[in-house]
Amino acid sequence: MAQMRRNIAQIQQELEPKRQEYAAKEVEMNKRSQERIERLKSLVERKNRLNDRVCQKRQEKNESTKTETANARLTELELQTYRHALQLEIVNTNDALRFEFKCISKQVPEKIYHIALTITDSNLYTVIECQPDSVLPKVLKELEVLNQDRELFIFIKKLRQIFRQSANA
Repeated sequence: MAQMRRNIAQIQQELEPKRQEYAAKEVEMNKRSQERIERLKSLVERKNRLNDRVCQKRQEKNESTKTETANARLTELELQTYRHALQLEIVNTNDALRFEFKCISKQVPEKIYHIALTITDSNLYTVIECQPDSVLPKVLKELEVLNQDRELFIFIKKLRQIFRQSANA
């Protein structure tokens, strides 16, 4: 029995360094596991933030698309109103937009007054045709304003006024 106790004591002594080695490895593995858990939490948080940003961007895009659609409808409605109220026809030719006005002159309401505009590479409007020619200086003055403020509908209204003044002169 004494022999057995010595054997057990000797085995325990031999095992003690192994236990310490395994304990150190266990501590290291627990530390690595904890680091990996923290890294995983960090990645999950980042993924959630990115998902939130994607959802926000999608929502912004949807709102932007809705706004653009509403603006396009409004623009089309404005164009129809101008066509009817101002007796304006907008013709898209190969190289220009031609604005044709009727009912300018009370004496000859069917007479068409027109202007044709193009847009240059530098995104500026230019006149390539104007009838009657006599109003061209006034039209060019308003064209400068158009190229600054980009308000095409205001420009169209002013064109009609210029044409009407010319017809009544």
